[in-house]
Amino acid sequence: MIAELSAMLLNYWTCRDIVNLIILNKDTCKNIFEVLVGCMGIVIVCGLCERVSNIFIQIVLAVSISGLVYVSILLLLRNQFLFKLVKQLKKK
Repeated sequence: MIAELSAMLLNYWTCRDIVNLIILNKDTCKNIFEVLVGCMGIVIVCGLCERVSNIFIQIVLAVSISGLVYVSILLLLRNQFLFKLVKQLKKK
């Protein structure tokens, strides 16, 4: 873990002028916020699914409902990457 952290920091230091432009971009910050909100939805769904006693049903419910909740949250927040993906799928 220390080796990976060291490599990441060295890569960041070498490319900091490019990375800062990407990270500090308004669209990138908005996308990160939307993804974090979607992840909170997944955590809530998984917490609720823990109440199911059968582990197989619990996993199936958690995965399927989490996916729906995540996509729904991204749609509600008008995630630009999701809309681009939907547009590309409509073309095919």
